[in-house]
Amino acid sequence: MQKDEEKLINKLLRRNQTDAHEDKSELSKIAMEIRSITGNVKTETYRLGELLVKAKEVVGHGKFKKWVKGNFEFSYQTAQNFMNVYRHCLGRPGLVKTIKASILYMIASPDFPKDLREHILENGKKLKKIKNKKLRDIYRRFKEGELDLESPEIKGLFKKNKRRVVDEGYAEEISDRIGKIEKLTTTVLSITSKIEWPIHPSTKEVELEDDELKKVNQLLKKILNAVQSLRPGQKDQSEKPKLSLVA
Repeated sequence: MQKDEEKLINKLLRRNQTDAHEDKSELSKIAMEIRSITGNVKTETYRLGELLVKAKEVVGHGKFKKWVKGNFEFSYQTAQNFMNVYRHCLGRPGLVKTIKASILYMIASPDFPKDLREHILENGKKLKKIKNKKLRDIYRRFKEGELDLESPEIKGLFKKNKRRVVDEGYAEEISDRIGKIEKLTTTVLSITSKIEWPIHPSTKEVELEDDELKKVNQLLKKILNAVQSLRPGQKDQSEKPKLSLVA
């Protein structure tokens, strides 16, 4: 019985040694990749955060800070910044390329208001260039309840959507053309449903007599003319050809 227990203990010890070796190997690979991309922090912040989060899980509780200091030139706080960006920008990796790093670190920090953070990240592509001091002031005032998401100061952080102004006559012309296109579509479907397409039983090809082929060509020409008449720049609306079934 004692020998069985000793075998089990030895087996567990070997397994722990194997796991430790695998963890060390994985950490080594993570460290190598992090070093290879730290020169391009602007575009790789998200990936750096992802790797550091993974390393923290592997290295074990209470050892991560020492591991960071022993492997990289950047500080532990910088590592925390990378991880915060990864956690809060999860699903939005492209934002690290459009938002300044120091702004992104501030937005992703744990004490930044959650509602304000989500609002900024959701509209990140429209975020204007902003100074750290201004965002810090907005963050403080939002936290104190002085500002909300509808406040002009927060709305002013984002670029407005460009709107094209069209005159009333042009809008009516577009609406008229859309209506004509809808009627044309209905007419074309109605006409084509009445065409009989004789198919040869052996070749499976459509066989039309010369006069039938001529009628089909005439129909297609009328459809084409009707579509072209709806193009912008058509001056004489009265000359637009009308569709009708060729008798």
